[in-house]
Amino acid sequence: MTHQTDRVPEMVDRNDFSDLCVVHKLGMVEYGEAYQLQKRLQHKRLEGEISDVLLLLEHPPTLTIGRSGSLENVLASREQLTQEGISLFFIERGGDVTYHGPGQLVGYPIVDLSHRERDIHRYVRDLEEVLIRTLNDFSIIASRDKRHAGVWVEKEEVAAIGVSIRRWVTMHGFALNVNANLKHFSFIDGYILFMMLICRIILITLLEIYTFIHVNGFLNTLIHLLQWV
Repeated sequence: MTHQTDRVPEMVDRNDFSDLCVVHKLGMVEYGEAYQLQKRLQHKRLEGEISDVLLLLEHPPTLTIGRSGSLENVLASREQLTQEGISLFFIERGGDVTYHGPGQLVGYPIVDLSHRERDIHRYVRDLEEVLIRTLNDFSIIASRDKRHAGVWVEKEEVAAIGVSIRRWVTMHGFALNVNANLKHFSFIDGYILFMMLICRIILITLLEIYTFIHVNGFLNTLIHLLQWV
């Protein structure tokens, strides 16, 4: 069962949250603010005070560097990032450098995996499957790369996935590129702007998804895979 709201989560008077997820559509949220919100929600979920939660939002331009990442993979100086209005954060999720910005759908599931076989790899595969099925619903053929978490269209990454786990409760999640500023991807080592511009033809197709992706096939697939029934 899901419940959608634009407000930040509050406690729910229930003894069993295993079949409940509250979805929050928050709009544009500064990365640091969203990070602190995730931390608070993760703590509440660990204490059994709230149900599973899914945050859907956008960020202002931001680069995040995960546990396996390095500042060397950011091709712009801090001064250049400031000039472009891009914030920089070092965080505890897996993965390398990820860009967030307007025109990107970000999802942060705060999920207790202790009710779902405690299988982190399956959880990541489930997130990939949700995104793949949703894109396929719009005639965009997406797939996995066995070497890297994420979702790909014609060898171009269209959705990044990075998660962290504390006592089987998740944080972080996915970022689906819809109509992001492709120039900012050129600040990340390994992204080739020319290839991203080719990919823009694919991303423009996603514009029609953006305003209602969370109420179309996306949530139904997520509910099914994470057993919120």
